[in-house]
Amino acid sequence: MENSIWNKFKSTYIKFPIQGVLFIYDQYIKPKSTNEDLGRREFVLNIVLLGCNMLLIWSEFYAARLAIIQGSSYKGISLVIFSAILFLFLSLYVFSRRGHFILSSYILIFSLFIAISYAAYHWGINLPMALLSYGLLIIISSILISTRFSFLLTLFIVTAIAVLGYLEHVSIIAPARYWLTNKLRESDVIQYSAVLFLITVISWLSNRETEKSLHRARHSEAELKKERDLLEVKVEERTQELKKAQVEKMAQLYRFSEFGRLSSGIFHDLVNPLTAVAISFKQLQDSQNQNLQQAEQNLENGLAAAKRMESFIKTVRKQLSHQETKQTFSLNEEISQAMQLFDYKARQAKVELQFVRQHDVQTFGNPLKFHQIIANLISNAIDAYDGISHEEGKQHRVEIRLTQHNGIVHLEVQDWGQGIKPEILNKIFDPLFTTKDTDKGTGIGLTTTKHIVEKDFAGNITVASKPGYGSTFIVEFAV
Repeated sequence: MENSIWNKFKSTYIKFPIQGVLFIYDQYIKPKSTNEDLGRREFVLNIVLLGCNMLLIWSEFYAARLAIIQGSSYKGISLVIFSAILFLFLSLYVFSRRGHFILSSYILIFSLFIAISYAAYHWGINLPMALLSYGLLIIISSILISTRFSFLLTLFIVTAIAVLGYLEHVSIIAPARYWLTNKLRESDVIQYSAVLFLITVISWLSNRETEKSLHRARHSEAELKKERDLLEVKVEERTQELKKAQVEKMAQLYRFSEFGRLSSGIFHDLVNPLTAVAISFKQLQDSQNQNLQQAEQNLENGLAAAKRMESFIKTVRKQLSHQETKQTFSLNEEISQAMQLFDYKARQAKVELQFVRQHDVQTFGNPLKFHQIIANLISNAIDAYDGISHEEGKQHRVEIRLTQHNGIVHLEVQDWGQGIKPEILNKIFDPLFTTKDTDKGTGIGLTTTKHIVEKDFAGNITVASKPGYGSTFIVEFAV
């Protein structure tokens, strides 16, 4: 029951008045312009015209009342003139509602200027109402047209005041100054208050609309900044994805190119165990009368050679594969396989490969990625001896050292080759930077190595080098 009464009260005393106000706003005040700045001006103009029309209607009724009371002694504005002015303002309002509010603004300002100037001419330049109205006109022109136009209008107003003041001073015109001897009347107070109130309302409306525009601009700026930041994040993410894909492609191309350079050695190393397998099984076939012990020995030799081929092919396949699975694997085993892969290249360069380790070190990750790291470092270490003859007394050796302490893996690959010049030491990890001949280097080996160490193992790689004394590459990461 109480809810029903409350709902009825809301619909009667709250809902209907609000709907009425909204209806009046939509029909008589709401701007029709879609442009934000023009809409703000149109809104203020509609308020001004409505206010002026209501003030004129009230003033005409008041003037009509005075004319009736005073009769022939009435000295106010003619009711005919009042009616003409009211008709003009009503026409300007209708004209504005039909979309011609800019033209209406100019006509309004021009008409007010003429009317106020006539009042100053008729009743004297020091008429308070005229001076207040001039101030109102300057404010209206600044809001409805532009600040530049208001400065121009101010110049005209000052000129009009100066001309009228001069004409009064030289007695060319004689204003009706009877109002100076009259006491301040109720109508005068109402008129002054109305003009001051109108100035306040117009200024408030303009500031309010400007603040709304600024609020919308700040909101749009904030949304734009948010979109920009989001776009930057997306661009950065996409850039990182492209970089990652690019590095993966470069690493894959590098493996293929390295395999191409190693292919002759790989085939050479496959020939020996393949020959051993063939000889072992040939002996089994030819020696039918051999004893059981000899047959077992030949079979073991063949199987050992086959297993060696299997291990070697497994290493070659790892060089070409692109698996992304993570698992627990032995670093020692990966280093041994990489050394086997580069065994022929090392023999051709007369470089000895040595692996120094304390114990088997295992970690969790992608074994192929670690294989790429150690393979790239061994290959570079062997190439460091290019152009250095054995007669120079240098030891042609690549030493790989692997240790683990407090959960940190420490891998070093050291050579005693040419070394790296100080001026290019900080460039060796840059993409496509190489000091090798085009048939020996692509400039992406160390780049991919650094990327894998940092991204896949969350570690770091450094290098210490001195020209003529060799280089040491140091890789560290957590197990």
